[in-house]
Amino acid sequence: MSILSINDTMYFPSYQKQCSPSPSAVWKRFASLEEYPTIAFARQSSAVFSSRIEGVEIDLNFYLNSRLTNAKGIKAETRTTLDWVRALEDGYAFAEKHVLNEKNFLKVHFMISKFMDNHRERGAYRRVPVVIGSRSKIVYRALAPEKVEEATQEFWHDMKVLIKTPLSPAMALYHASLVHLVFEKIHPFADGNGRMGRLLEKWFLAQHCGKLAWKVTGEAYYEQMRPMYYANLAALGSSPETLDFSKCIPFLLMLPTAIVAAMDDLQ
Repeated sequence: MSILSINDTMYFPSYQKQCSPSPSAVWKRFASLEEYPTIAFARQSSAVFSSRIEGVEIDLNFYLNSRLTNAKGIKAETRTTLDWVRALEDGYAFAEKHVLNEKNFLKVHFMISKFMDNHRERGAYRRVPVVIGSRSKIVYRALAPEKVEEATQEFWHDMKVLIKTPLSPAMALYHASLVHLVFEKIHPFADGNGRMGRLLEKWFLAQHCGKLAWKVTGEAYYEQMRPMYYANLAALGSSPETLDFSKCIPFLLMLPTAIVAAMDDLQ
């Protein structure tokens, strides 16, 4: 298995060199803004756009208005879609109030997967093989089920160390993206890996940079750049045994780029 440790810093020099403006400058500018979206709005935006990345057809304004009206007058099929997004929003809300650890992370997966057909897969690592494919080819064969437990144990062991390690904003941004990437390559759940990975990225950033991180709306940028987002994930290889993390920089750069794009929209 060639999945990189989330503690690894070997790609940080290249990441910092290729990030323009620098990751520290990006965070400094973000932290100095006079106006931000509210955490509630950022949470709702994140839930909508993260869902859209997974193919859920929902408009942000429609979702916001449905929350104000309690979805009155909306047909059952659309209400189900709203409930899916609301479950993800609730997952973000839970994360905002709790420390990042494996127990709480699995609780969030249980929350967001309330409509899964197999309820045994809610808040639990998968016991089945998973293949990710496009219309014409297999993009990624995830870890075999019998290897998921070992990989997740290593992931959360490294996470405990990393959360306790003081990080500069630049290092926090780097590791947040690496956590996101490595999690997707482990792909530990039968469903919900994309939504959980994007939430995890922000949750990790909040552990090191405070509540301000919850106002980052990176999911909107990822949805806007969906083909690039998926291409950068796929660039590392099609199986855990052959992953080439030297190709990870384009994916890692998407988070600071997303923050810059959000700041430009606010001004």
